[in-house]
Amino acid sequence: MSEQVQNQNEEQTQPQFEFAMPNHAQRRNMLRQQKVLKVKNEMHSMSKHAVDFREAQRENGRKIHESNLDRIEKQQSEFMEAKLVNVKSGWVSQGYNDQEIIILEEAWKITTFKNKKTWHADKKRARNLMKQAEESRNQRNNQ
Repeated sequence: MSEQVQNQNEEQTQPQFEFAMPNHAQRRNMLRQQKVLKVKNEMHSMSKHAVDFREAQRENGRKIHESNLDRIEKQQSEFMEAKLVNVKSGWVSQGYNDQEIIILEEAWKITTFKNKKTWHADKKRARNLMKQAEESRNQRNNQ
């Protein structure tokens, strides 16, 4: 029975975050509510416990930041994949074949994901690819 109570206490002390992890201010507020910061402020700033606490908080913050970046990147990639599927279905309805869709997909990726250093050349290349796909479709339809 005491093991169950102890396990429940451990589960309550470690918050479970389903979506976004708490930011720095939210984590500070949690520590303040738990009176951890009050105890930490009573310690000497260079004591072993205070240094260990700061290092643990830094590491925890780094992990949370990395997980947030991974989550955002995953959401963006899923959104762009869905967008590409919609665009491809539009190209199919316009009469493009598989080869032309591959060319148009490359042009779409070039124009969607911009590189500040090469955006002008990329824009020209994307236009050429779109023109090539359009010419291919027109030739195929005229025959």
